[in-house]
Amino acid sequence: MTIVQAPCSSIEAHGTIAKSLTYAKVRRTAYTKAHFTPSNPQSDAQTATRMMRQWLIETWATLTAAEKAAWAALAENYRLSPYHAFLKINCRRWASDILPQKTPVVGPPCKWTQYYSTFRPLAGVWRITAYLYGETEKPFALQLLTSPYSGFTPARTDTTTFSTTWTWYESYWCAAFNWTPPYIGSWYAQTRYCMPNGSTSRYFPPGTFYP
Repeated sequence: MTIVQAPCSSIEAHGTIAKSLTYAKVRRTAYTKAHFTPSNPQSDAQTATRMMRQWLIETWATLTAAEKAAWAALAENYRLSPYHAFLKINCRRWASDILPQKTPVVGPPCKWTQYYSTFRPLAGVWRITAYLYGETEKPFALQLLTSPYSGFTPARTDTTTFSTTWTWYESYWCAAFNWTPPYIGSWYAQTRYCMPNGSTSRYFPPGTFYP
C-alpha cells in the first residue's frame, strides 16, 4: 500500500483502474494498492464459520436487554460494543469447536447424563427431538450434526443447524424441529446442547436417517 498525494492529478481518487490499481482513502489518508480479487474457496471450515456468525447475528436480536447488558463489562476490555463482543467471543469459541455463550458468566457443567435425542421420518423430512432432564435453567442451543458417513467423528464442519426453541414439560425440557436432507440417501446424525454459560454436553450417540 502506498500513500499518495493528488492521485490521478486530482484532489481525490476512488475505485479501481483496469483491474490494476485501486485508489481509496482511510480517514484523511489517501492510498493506492495493487488490485486483487479476494479468495472465496467456500471450504467446509469457511462455511461453518459463516453459518455461526449469521446465527449469532440472528440470536443477538432475540436476547433480552439484561442479557445484552451482561456483555457490557467484557466489551469494555476489548473496546467494543456489547454486540461485537458477543460476536467476537463466540466466534473464537466456535473456532475451537466450543458452543457459544448466551451470557459471559461461569456456571456449572451440563448434566448430559440426563439428555437424549430421537430421529424419525415425518412427511418427507426428519423430526429431531431432544429431551433434557435435571436442568431447571432453560438451555441455550441445540446443535445438529449430520454426515453421509457412518461412525463419523463430529466436528463443527458437520453442523447442519441450531435450534434455540426449548419448551418446558412438567419435568423436562424439549426441543424439536424438522430437517430436510440435501439429497436422498442414508444420513447419520449426532446432537449436543449448551447452557447459557456455554457449558456443553457430550454428543448423543448417532442416529441414522434412511431414504
